[in-house]
Amino acid sequence: IIVYQEQAMQIFVQLAGLTSSDGYIFIKGSAKKNPQLFQSMKQRFVDGASKKANKKIALAVWKQMEPFQGYAFNLAHSVSYAYESYKTAYLKAHHPTEFIAARLSVETHRRKFDKIEKYKNDAKKHFNFTLEPVDINKSKLDWTIEGDKILRTPILTKGVGIKAAEDIVKHQPYTGKDVLLSFGRKVGKAVG
Repeated sequence: IIVYQEQAMQIFVQLAGLTSSDGYIFIKGSAKKNPQLFQSMKQRFVDGASKKANKKIALAVWKQMEPFQGYAFNLAHSVSYAYESYKTAYLKAHHPTEFIAARLSVETHRRKFDKIEKYKNDAKKHFNFTLEPVDINKSKLDWTIEGDKILRTPILTKGVGIKAAEDIVKHQPYTGKDVLLSFGRKVGKAVG
């Protein structure tokens, strides 16, 4: 089974007797989903491979490489994605509160509301987390961990943008009998 681009290039060199440059052209043709460039290599490959094996084997090997027209990774890319997936899975399994809070914060700053909903649902379904509304005295610019709860960031509150959220956080805590009055005096017109 041919898995990586480097394997296909190696087959071009070792089986078909072609150059590394020819193998690279094959890979580029597949990576750019360029069927003409990809197919232009077929006859050269079959002719070269038929000298070391027979035509039937050469055609069979080419057939195994045809799926590369769809998509193929190079080895380094595959390893880096595998490592990233492993780290992400580890953090989610061993530090779920921090993981979910971080993911929610990243997607909030990217303004990816569909992903925010996805991670909120994931937190409730798989971890039974309580995602709390904004706490005027404790919420920060990112989703905030408070004990076993995750507090919503004020950035997602209607009428509150990043500047207003920064002002809200900067002037914490809001005290006194009338927290709203304290809030109004400190933040003023920053919140629309």
